[in-house]
Order: sequence, then structure tokens, then C-alpha cells
Amino acid sequence: MTNIETNYSVRNAPEAWGAAAAAAEAFPTEDTSPLRRKRILPRIPIRDEADLVTSMVGGGILAVIIGWAWFEHETTTLEQSPWIALFLGVIIAIGVRLGNGPHHADVRATVSAVIYLLTLLAVAYMVERYNYLSVYGSADSFWAGDTYVLRNRIGQPEIMGFWVLGLIGTIQTSYLLRRR
Repeated sequence: MTNIETNYSVRNAPEAWGAAAAAAEAFPTEDTSPLRRKRILPRIPIRDEADLVTSMVGGGILAVIIGWAWFEHETTTLEQSPWIALFLGVIIAIGVRLGNGPHHADVRATVSAVIYLLTLLAVAYMVERYNYLSVYGSADSFWAGDTYVLRNRIGQPEIMGFWVLGLIGTIQTSYLLRRR
């Protein structure tokens, strides 16, 4: 037999329950939960279940910001910029991920796609309505420029191609952000 020490504990194990209780009381009792620990970078709390309201708020806020920037860009420069749809889709997916958490990528992809499509149609309609009002001065009804949306946006294959690529980018980004 060899005389090898096999005790790897930091301190000796107490022999009685009373000694173990006294040793346990010697440890600090402060809250050391993950949310209370000091970190260099703060972390977002992670949920196990999908939260649709928070994910819609997260994606919706970023959709409004990017949609407004897209509207301002197209109305001030007077040029169509369908490539912004790619950027819009990725940003919406990131916003939904921040609101939802890392779990349930299929729910995130669905919410992101719905928010993306609604934002896309709203921006296209508002830009064409702005252009219609700037040319004709007034509109008889709320839908008075719908033929311009069909002709100037939906009827052009390159614009529809960028919109479809933006939708694919939204869904793929939602699945790629699982544990990041």
C-alpha cells in the first residue's frame, strides 16, 4: 500500500452535526444570485418560456424606428431603396430576440416575420401616399393611392426580390440567434 493522500477538500469535514452547523454559519449569507453578482457587462435575464408581448414590443419598437428612417430616406431623396428591407428584417429579428429570450426560435421567427411584413406594407403605403399627396395635393379617401402602391412597389420584380430576401433574412436571423 502507498501513503497517497486522497482528501481533496479545502477544509476538513466536521465529525458532528453541531460542528457542521457552526461551520455553515461562518459563511456569509449575502445574496449571491446571478442578477446580484457584479459583472463587467450586465446580462439580460433569460426566461424558459416565450413571452409574446415582450417580443412584439421589442421587435415593434425597432420596426418603428427603422421604418421611420426608411420613410424619411425615400421621401427626402425621392429614390426607391428596397435594399433597406434586408436591414429591416435583421434588425426586427434582433429586437424580437432581445424581447423573447434564447428559447423557442420558431415563435421568434413567426413573430419577426409578421412584424416585418406589417412594417414593410406600412412603409410602402406611407411612401406612396406621401408621393400621391405631394403630386395631387389631396386625397378623397384613405385608400386613394393604392394603385400607386401596386404599380410602383408590388409590380416591380427587383423590389419584390429584396422584400423576399428581407423575409428570408428575418427568419434565418431568428434561428441563428438561439443561444447568442
